[in-house]
Amino acid sequence: MTNAGTATVALVAEESYNGATADSPPDWFQPGVNVDVTGPTIERNQEAVRQPNTATPSGHRPGQLDVSATVEFALAGTTQEWEQLVFDSGSLPTTGGPAPSFKALFGSQFLDGTDTDQIFSGGIVTGGEISADQDGNATVSLDMQFAEPDDSVSVPADGDISVPSAGAVFPFHAAELSEGGVTQEIVNSVTVSFDSLYRLRYGLGQVAQEAVVDAVEPSVDIDAVFKPDNQLDIATTGTGDGSVANTTNIVVTLTNGNGTTQEYALAGAAPESHELSDLVAPEEDLTESVTFNGTGLASL
Repeated sequence: MTNAGTATVALVAEESYNGATADSPPDWFQPGVNVDVTGPTIERNQEAVRQPNTATPSGHRPGQLDVSATVEFALAGTTQEWEQLVFDSGSLPTTGGPAPSFKALFGSQFLDGTDTDQIFSGGIVTGGEISADQDGNATVSLDMQFAEPDDSVSVPADGDISVPSAGAVFPFHAAELSEGGVTQEIVNSVTVSFDSLYRLRYGLGQVAQEAVVDAVEPSVDIDAVFKPDNQLDIATTGTGDGSVANTTNIVVTLTNGNGTTQEYALAGAAPESHELSDLVAPEEDLTESVTFNGTGLASL
């Protein structure tokens, strides 16, 4: 049995898909603080093999190997090393090509001191989000897929893993949202998303053979007190003749206690949906929730 303070989560970039690490010695890093992991989950996708004269299977044939995990963490530190697994030279990819890949270590320790570690190779980020909400730190969630477990990689010592400072988190009250150069005054929450980012190619083998750029879909969700009506205006343009709706640029700026600034900019943002809430609620503020689809997302 395991308990608090016994887990390890670390990532390291690969030189090529499911290959050696990009640096020697490997540059393992913990992506943030307040780390939470769902999984890893190993799916063998077995198919029953049956004979016509028996109701029970004679055996099972494994199909494609599918390993997945979701890693969530609070944004922290002066350098966001996890961004190398998402952005291509500071922005989401705009053309097809190979995906950046990585290895991941998920470790824990039993009460008797025995370590249990899993390392997976050929990892990609299939999608994720960056969010800032009232009363919390800015957080990142990354959905991951992997090619296979990898017993050939040595488990790094604790001192060989770069860990961001817990004192350098990005708190919600240091976040700012601007739209078309105009700062939104009272924002309840903002989420920057990137879906269908990268995907695996399998071929005829059980293990994925390549990782490539997917059909990237960047977006931003905003929930804010309804004050200016500029978001409502662009949500209702182009409704008569099928014209493309007007667009804007959205920039989310995050600052930590050390003065480090992270900016995420959605270009070509057009409202997919616009909803007003608490229109008739004297004790509540009238708020608007808007989902913007964009043509590009950059880390500035």
